[in-house]
Amino acid sequence: MRDESPKPLTTPLPEDVFQLNLAYLMLAQRLIVQDAVRAEILLGVREPLTSWLREASAPAIATLARSPVAVHTLRLPKKAAASVLAACDEGRWLGPAHVATSAIEAKP
Repeated sequence: MRDESPKPLTTPLPEDVFQLNLAYLMLAQRLIVQDAVRAEILLGVREPLTSWLREASAPAIATLARSPVAVHTLRLPKKAAASVLAACDEGRWLGPAHVATSAIEAKP
């Protein structure tokens, strides 16, 4: 009889991906403690991650950051993606940030 249980990922995450995940999760934790609604809007952090991060230890966060299920992804709002990318091509850094944050809705 074949074992149908999921196989663990045998290839570890590259160190730079781990560092990106770790930085993102640590930022999310700090922002959740300060203002959970803002963390949800700016970083896309939602329950149950919000509650877990609020109380998580640094080693627990590092373990999650090494996990292949927690790979950070960029979120370009569909409504503003073209404007954001065009502004970045033109080197206008303040404009894209304003456009992107104003296009993100608190409750999708």
